[in-house]
Amino acid sequence: MISKIEKSIKEYKKIALFFHEKPDVDCLASCFAFMKFIKNKFPQKHVVIIGVKDFLGENSDFYANSLFENTSIKNIVNDDDFLKDSLGIILDTANSSRIYNQKYDACARIIVIDHHPIPEQDPTVGAIEWKNPVYSACCEMLAKLFFKWDKHAVSKDVAKYLYAGIVTDTGRFLYPNTTSKTLKIASKLCKINFDRKSVYDSLYSVSVNDIEFDGYVKSLIKFNKSKDVAWVNLPKGSFEKYNVPKNTNFVGKLGNIIGVEVWATLYYDAEKEEYSGSLRSKQIPINGIAAKYDGGGHELASGFKIKNAEDFDKVIDDIEKIVKEKKTT
Repeated sequence: MISKIEKSIKEYKKIALFFHEKPDVDCLASCFAFMKFIKNKFPQKHVVIIGVKDFLGENSDFYANSLFENTSIKNIVNDDDFLKDSLGIILDTANSSRIYNQKYDACARIIVIDHHPIPEQDPTVGAIEWKNPVYSACCEMLAKLFFKWDKHAVSKDVAKYLYAGIVTDTGRFLYPNTTSKTLKIASKLCKINFDRKSVYDSLYSVSVNDIEFDGYVKSLIKFNKSKDVAWVNLPKGSFEKYNVPKNTNFVGKLGNIIGVEVWATLYYDAEKEEYSGSLRSKQIPINGIAAKYDGGGHELASGFKIKNAEDFDKVIDDIEKIVKEKKTT
């Protein structure tokens, strides 16, 4: 499969990279790493990340101090004339409906590279598909591809992005998806000697507002009777109240509670006029519940969408059911 991907990239002068809606660091880092790698190896090729200029502009408050602050995104194009002659590469995206820019099907050929669980994937998306849930992150898959193809094209910038994607999708190498191969890849990237401190500072530094918001979220945590399920339904206007970015990920604030097996969060997305939720689990697969509510993701980390806040009660009921079933088997 890797050889087919390499061959296709060599064939096309134009390459269009696509990412999923509400992208995490692994998703965006995959795109930027891919763009940098191809430009290092084939300077004459025109590589763009479709829609990224619009996305970063819409979410400038969230990404202002991130890895992507000083990254040049000039010459980003989004027109059919470019796409019809290009190779489209969809990264870290399991379902075609979740692709941020839906013009991917205008490309001459499509490649999909993804590490989400196979049952969650959309088999109609790509003509060339490299999908393997064994990998911890899409960035880990790309690291394998890049090192095999041309290790000299893996510059400090490329290594920085790949490392960031792996670090975040493995929870700083604490999640069960971290394997010995993951650590070996991370070690190879570290040998390139990029500035790891700047990566961690970009990812994990917090402001006073963040700390106050953290305390507020924790004050809202609710539990079921057996204290093995926890959740937060964030009131409308909370992001504005604490002056934190509207897409701040706060599901992690419920992690590490002794006895809690599965936890969930919900907030209102005013732009999309829907409620956006996140699910996390220590051991019990929860991506089936996410799929039931117009979402998906990994077995232990997924997202979902609902139109009415009242439906969050149904989500919690479903969570309690699977937790109870797990404990009785």
